[in-house]
Amino acid sequence: MKYRKLLVSILAATASINITVFSNALAVNAENTSTTTPTSTAAPTAIKMYRLYNPNSGEHFYTKDEKEKNDLYDAGWGYEGIGWEAPSAGNPVYRLYNPVGGEHHYTLDASEKDMLVKKGWNYEKVGWCSSTNKKYALYRQYNPNQYSCNHNYTLSTSEKSSLLSKGWHDEGIAWYAIDGNSAPQDVKYKEIPHQEAPVVFVTPPQYRQDDPAWGGATFGGYSIAYTGCGVTSLAMIFSARLNTTITPYDMANVLYNAGEYNNMQARSGYVGTNGASHIAAANYWGLSCSGIGSEAELEYDLSKGKLVSFQCVGAPFCNYANASHDIVVFRTSDGATNVYDPLGQCTGTYSPEYIWNHMTTVATDLDMGVPGFAF
Repeated sequence: MKYRKLLVSILAATASINITVFSNALAVNAENTSTTTPTSTAAPTAIKMYRLYNPNSGEHFYTKDEKEKNDLYDAGWGYEGIGWEAPSAGNPVYRLYNPVGGEHHYTLDASEKDMLVKKGWNYEKVGWCSSTNKKYALYRQYNPNQYSCNHNYTLSTSEKSSLLSKGWHDEGIAWYAIDGNSAPQDVKYKEIPHQEAPVVFVTPPQYRQDDPAWGGATFGGYSIAYTGCGVTSLAMIFSARLNTTITPYDMANVLYNAGEYNNMQARSGYVGTNGASHIAAANYWGLSCSGIGSEAELEYDLSKGKLVSFQCVGAPFCNYANASHDIVVFRTSDGATNVYDPLGQCTGTYSPEYIWNHMTTVATDLDMGVPGFAF
């Protein structure tokens, strides 16, 4: 279990943010990231913008780079055609990437870009330019029911209206396509055959945080037996994913030295692990990690054979007040959703809905904006 002496709300580094797009960015050349106004008076030329779709995450992706488009297509993304034509010069549209949610974001607003970078997003580059003539608008929509990959950008008013009728929010004009007759008015979709690799279900080793082999080891004045549910859950998952033995002591040692386990000064009084601990462990061992922000995402990740570390509250998963508890959730080939409890009290089979309904409400658990992480 993880006891908290102080609950501090930390703004989620990966929370999706709805911000009005501003159009007063400096003009730039689309082939570089300079914010200097071009001196050339030549009319900008049209650049085709390719639109792709990830059938696994639901992300729509936009790029002017034909090689990037082809690489993603070969990797299984669906190609949806030319989304619009961008000018070779104009106002810069910034491209960012969320390493936790696994999504891209695009914005004209430099202040929005800077704010997202401060919250953990990676700034990649100026993706393309927006026309200064403002004749052909690209509309931005937001899906409030999706944790990540929840924005869509389209020149098509019919596509925008269709999404709004399904509950998406209208966020106004994102940027502008180049003027002229060549500008596409509707996105043309192309059906792409997609063959997924067979799902491999893995059963992790079962560890207990109070095992005498490591339970008495202390970090920051607290023992693994007392505060080690998180490091024990992660040790189970990482042992399975890396096909080696990583003990709760190994995990505790790495995360304590990284300032992400029982580090009261670094995390304002919490003991145990939290969301940032999962990211630190993934970075240290080189594993991919994605946040789980909904019951649907939990079900999807389990169906793909992912191993999940989930932070929960309430019986039967956590029988202590003012505390939360980490468990391991995984699926077996028979379709069962299984839980390994580091304390051994609630190990068994549960539905994803039941598990999700016990998600943590502790503020320090939700520092990354989500209660669970898939590996």
